[in-house]
Amino acid sequence: MNSVITAFVLTGFFFMFRKIVDKYSARIASQPQKTTLWQAFPLRGWILIVCMSCLGMALKFIPGVPAEFTASFYSGLGPMLLFAAGRFIRNAKACR
Repeated sequence: MNSVITAFVLTGFFFMFRKIVDKYSARIASQPQKTTLWQAFPLRGWILIVCMSCLGMALKFIPGVPAEFTASFYSGLGPMLLFAAGRFIRNAKACR
């Protein structure tokens, strides 16, 4: 069951992060050379980042959520966050 949950999380986050990274990479590429970190994402993007981070951390402390589910969820989320970071780096190199 854990591998099914992990595969589901991997698949879901793959498609979500791929779309988000491409959208925000295009936004960052269209900005002037010198911008601040806060200008890289619109307010909606920062809200998404904060909410996802808080929900991901809170998942561990929600009563009734089995540890096996939490482990599978994080096992799927971690690689997809690395995938998103690598995609941002690749897109940044392509813009140079």
